[in-house]
Amino acid sequence: MKTIQLKHFFKATALALALSSSMATFAQPTDEVIALVDNSVILKSDLDQSIAEIKYQLEAQKKSVPPAQYLQQQALDQLIIRQAQLEQVKRYNIKPNEKELNEAVLKAANQSDSKSLEAFQQELDAIAPGTYDSLRNRIAEDVAINRLRQQIVMSRIKISDQDVENFLKTPQGQAALGQ
Repeated sequence: MKTIQLKHFFKATALALALSSSMATFAQPTDEVIALVDNSVILKSDLDQSIAEIKYQLEAQKKSVPPAQYLQQQALDQLIIRQAQLEQVKRYNIKPNEKELNEAVLKAANQSDSKSLEAFQQELDAIAPGTYDSLRNRIAEDVAINRLRQQIVMSRIKISDQDVENFLKTPQGQAALGQ
């Protein structure tokens, strides 16, 4: 079930990236700033693209699309959270290594039934030039955000000697010791 959802997600993302990369990558004169997040801006065109992606994903999953105002607010919230996380990624200089990034892209390729990264790239770029690079950049951001989250969680975990002793007294602790 989860594999099917991930497959739909990656197909939807690929399609949305194809659509977005075929459009101009710079702000249109009629584009307007709708939110500021630290040193970054969120444009109306970003919001429109996000709304289109969410609608496509919901329709692909055969779920009903909520009212436009609710959908717009949800999309804006997601954009703000993502941009704030990306600002933190920049601040802490978190970057995925090439091996980790290639594995994540290969996973996306496998979920879209591509046989190799090269075939996946050709399929995406056949939709619109630059789609593969856009998807790769987005996956790199996702990997970096996940690493940021892991670092935040790990920094909050404190295990005392007493915690270890208490665990070792439990049946699970005894089993871990092989007793």
